[in-house]
Amino acid sequence: MTGPLSRTALIAVIGVVAVSLAIAAALTVFGDDLGDKHSAGVDAYSVSAIGHRGLARLLDKLGVPVMVSRSDSSARAGNGLLIVAEPVVTDDASRERLAGLVGGAQRVLIVLPKWYGSVERGQRWLADANPLPPAEIAAVLAALDIEGAELRRAAVADPELSFGGVRPVIREPQLLAGDKLTAMISNGRGERLLGKLESDDTELYVLTDPDVLNNAGLRHAENARLAVQLIDGLRDGGPVVIDETMHGYAANPSLVRTRWSGSGRAARRRRRSRPARIS
Repeated sequence: MTGPLSRTALIAVIGVVAVSLAIAAALTVFGDDLGDKHSAGVDAYSVSAIGHRGLARLLDKLGVPVMVSRSDSSARAGNGLLIVAEPVVTDDASRERLAGLVGGAQRVLIVLPKWYGSVERGQRWLADANPLPPAEIAAVLAALDIEGAELRRAAVADPELSFGGVRPVIREPQLLAGDKLTAMISNGRGERLLGKLESDDTELYVLTDPDVLNNAGLRHAENARLAVQLIDGLRDGGPVVIDETMHGYAANPSLVRTRWSGSGRAARRRRRSRPARIS
């Protein structure tokens, strides 16, 4: 008796099923990286001027193991660097979420928020961008237990700011004044662009102005050099994880994806020589 499918057709069907299963597995493991998300905000999926997709792409092009994470960001960072860029803190839940991210990681770079933009629905480009109210930045600082710091916004560029001989290009820098943060990049008036805070078992670094490494900022070679130099030193040879849970992209963790984040591609790509540690 002849079956409903010929041998050739059966092989073709099996092939299609195998390819579909392979694609499903890839999306399960790499879903955070491959998701085609459209955004014009300050997140790592955004290609707008104030977004951070360019940073993730730049690090990847340079061979740095980098992941955009929607769950378990602190654990995924491991002995590397967790980047929380322009977190949104509006209530107790988001405040606790940010504190938990910082407390669960060995090394964290917080990039303070600065901009908000307006965009037409479905678009990926901003119509305009405006400075955030200082209160929204103060909420982030409070969640990090950085009290007594004064936010200062300059009307012109500050030529005193430099890191490793590189001067960032920031037209109107946003800086912090106060002694809570150990200065790593500052001017003669004690205003910090980059500071360090020892917090229990976590090394916390605070970059006060996102224009150093957002999409618009990375168009300047000086900013790209500073961003890479800074991040490569802070990660100490480990992976870089860019958290997106603080922008509302949290997803249920995947066991397969979590196992991959500590080994797999990131581990294989960690063959580069370990850079000098920034202290």
